This record gives sequence, C-alpha cells and structure tokens, in this order.
Amino acid sequence: MRIVPKRPHELARLVSLLLLGAVVVFFVSGLMPALLHLPDPRPGCDAPLGYRFGEVDPRFPLGERDFMSAVREAEAVWEIGIGRDILRHDPTAELIVTTEFDERQKMTYDTRELESRIAEYEKTAETLSGNYDTLKVRYERDTAVLERRVADFEGDLREYNRKVGRINMQGGATEEEYEELEDMQEDLEDEQDAIEKEVEQLNGVVAKLNALAGRINTETATVNERVASFRETYGEPQPFIQGLYDSEDPSITIFQFERREDLRLVLAHELGHALGIDGHVHDDPTAIMYGLMDGQDIMNPVLKIADLALYTDICPEQTLTRRETIAEYLIHTPWKDMRFPTLYLLLGDRVER
Repeated sequence: MRIVPKRPHELARLVSLLLLGAVVVFFVSGLMPALLHLPDPRPGCDAPLGYRFGEVDPRFPLGERDFMSAVREAEAVWEIGIGRDILRHDPTAELIVTTEFDERQKMTYDTRELESRIAEYEKTAETLSGNYDTLKVRYERDTAVLERRVADFEGDLREYNRKVGRINMQGGATEEEYEELEDMQEDLEDEQDAIEKEVEQLNGVVAKLNALAGRINTETATVNERVASFRETYGEPQPFIQGLYDSEDPSITIFQFERREDLRLVLAHELGHALGIDGHVHDDPTAIMYGLMDGQDIMNPVLKIADLALYTDICPEQTLTRRETIAEYLIHTPWKDMRFPTLYLLLGDRVER
C-alpha cells in the first residue's frame, strides 16, 4: 500500500484541531466539577436520615428483635405520611435508638402489679360481700322467726304458770289437771330445746358474718397498704417522659412503655424530633407530635395535617439556581433521555425542587 504524505496545510489544520480539543478538554474538566455540583442533601428532607440500634435492656417487656421491628414501624408512619424515604437504618449512622431502664419502667411494672392486685381484691370483695349480704338476709329472717317463736313460748309459759298458780290456790290438781300440766310442761321443754338450737344456729351465722366481715376488712387493709406503699415509693401520679431525643449526642432513648403499640407511638414522636421538629402540636391531640400521649390512634398511628405542617416548616422546597437546575438535569437524566431543547428551557428560569 502506498502512503501519501499529508500536505503542510492539512497537517497545520490537524494540529490546530488537536490543540483546540485539548483546550476544550482542559476547560471542561476544570469546570465540570463546579458545574455539576449540587447543594448537599438535607438528611430527613432530600436524603434519608440514618439511625442505628443501641442496646435493648432485657428488663423491658420486648426483646431486641421486636424493639427493632417497632422502630421500623414508627419509621413507616413518617414515610407513608410524607410519601418518600426519609429515614433509614444505617449501622454507621450517628443517631442511635436505645433504651434505658430506670424507675419509670419499674413504676410501670409495679403499677401493673398493683392494678392486678386491686382487680383481684375487687373480685374477692364482691364475692365476700355477696355472701355476707345473703347470710345477713338469712340471719335477719331467722331472727324474726325466732323472736315470734320466743314470744309464743313466753306466752305459753305464762299460761302454764297461771294454771299452776290457780291449781295451787285450789289446794291441788286433779288427776286430769295434773296430766294436762305435765303435757304442757313437756311441750314447753321441747320448745325451749328447739329455741336454744335455733339460737345456737343463729350464733353460728353471726360467727360466719363476723368472719366474712373480717376477711373483707383484711383484704381492704392489705390493698390500702399496697397503695400507700406505692405512693410512698413513687409519690402521687404525674406525667413522665417515656422517650427523649438528644440533639447534642444524637440519640433517641426509650425509658418506659407497656406494650408494642405505645412503644411505636413514642418512637414515631421522637423520630419527628430527630428529623428536626423542635416543637409540638398544641391544638390536635390526635397528632403524632402532640405533647402528650392522648387522643392518637395507638393501633394505627398516622400523620395528621398538623404533623405535615411541622415537617414542611423544617423541609421547605428548595429553589435551585440556573447552574443547579442544569446540573440536576445532567446528573439525574439518562443520556438516552436528554433533550437539548429541554436543557435550553432550563436555562431560562429557576425551578423549585
């Protein structure tokens, strides 16, 4: 094959093109990092806020696996409400979700035990009171019957004594009168024995009534002592913090919960603070970010309008400059989908992200 040497003007043109390409590459390589630079994404707004798990104290009512599951459910409350991924588990994250067992959780257990004891007492006291009332009705009925029987006996006894006195005044009794008196005396003795037996039975009922009253008093005294001991230990009932977000040493610490559902609600509330919400909702007790656990749907917690408003305050829409608009288009648009007319239009105005 014969090689035809290039003419001098063709070589000069080639060299010029190579130099121009080098200059373009130099300027583009220097400008591209600045051109394609975007503002750092805001954790919890433009990018997920990472969190990791700390220790779950085994003295809490849920184990580590269930605790972690509750955290992810609390995360879902926000992400479903916002409509995008704003929280993410990351073992290397600064924010740690952990527990701390102290008097608050111990008080929860003691409260539950006291409530159980009071419920047991009320059930026992109701049974004892029912037995007492039934026995008392029987006692009062039998007492009334006995009183009438005693009255009749005393009347018969007086009649017997009158007959004896009259016969004695007559100088003695005839054989017929003597037999009549003997029959009356025998009947009186039988009636007296029967009355004494009834009195003995009533005394037994009284003893049972006293025993029931004693048991009721003992049970009441025991419960009152437990209540007094509880108040002496913990003072009068008052609100206390179940969870706390610390922004200085990024952490969410759970101090108290009774079951998974209220743990999830507390976690959702504290995650709101971790996202950047400093205050609370004041006029909607059903909101996640309300200051107290009050009217929220604990079984199906969802963000309310007031919660979304607080989130919007901390994550407002960002206005991009022309450079940032172009950079975002170039970075996030696949090459096959790029349209130069679209890029041209982006040069005209600022847009909101």
